[in-house]
Amino acid sequence: QLSWKLRNDPRVIVLERTNVRHLTKEAIPEEMDFVTIDVSFISLLKVIPAALQFLKRGGKILALVKPQFEVGKSEIEKGGVIRDSEKRENAVNRIVDQIKSMGLYVEGPFESTLRGQKGNIEYFVLING
Repeated sequence: QLSWKLRNDPRVIVLERTNVRHLTKEAIPEEMDFVTIDVSFISLLKVIPAALQFLKRGGKILALVKPQFEVGKSEIEKGGVIRDSEKRENAVNRIVDQIKSMGLYVEGPFESTLRGQKGNIEYFVLING
């Protein structure tokens, strides 16, 4: 959820419940300095390329990496939680490596101090476009 103060800031574009892969330049005509990504039930690798089209040169993306949506279904444990730290680490490292392979600089991952809804450990990455 986005804070009320940010939600009402005229510089902020809120696109909740929106599939970024379907957005066009007409929907967001101005390039952005900063993009945040918090998605579920889809890999970041499918979302980041779409978000990049809206980012200014030198802009940044802060993305939340949710390992439970980055591993194969066979690796998800009961209840949708990944308790195995090695599986989590492998998933996050794979995402970071793939983002770097797009020619982007990645800072992180940084473990979030907050857990996901079901208790999953999640991570932030800062991507420099």
